[in-house]
Amino acid sequence: MIVKGVIGAGDIKLSFLLALQLGSVTALVNSLSFTWILGGLYALISRSPAIAFAPFMICGTYLARIL
Repeated sequence: MIVKGVIGAGDIKLSFLLALQLGSVTALVNSLSFTWILGGLYALISRSPAIAFAPFMICGTYLARIL
């Protein structure tokens, strides 16, 4: 679901490029899980109305690749 102002075009492009680096569907699911968990924890801690999602996408992909 893409709504104006919620997820940007840069996030969509970055997610495509990061998904190309992963070798399997399992790694992709792990990457998404890590991304949403890290982003959710940060959102709970920071209480900011808007957060940049790209750093969490990069960290989630990195964690999926090394684990």
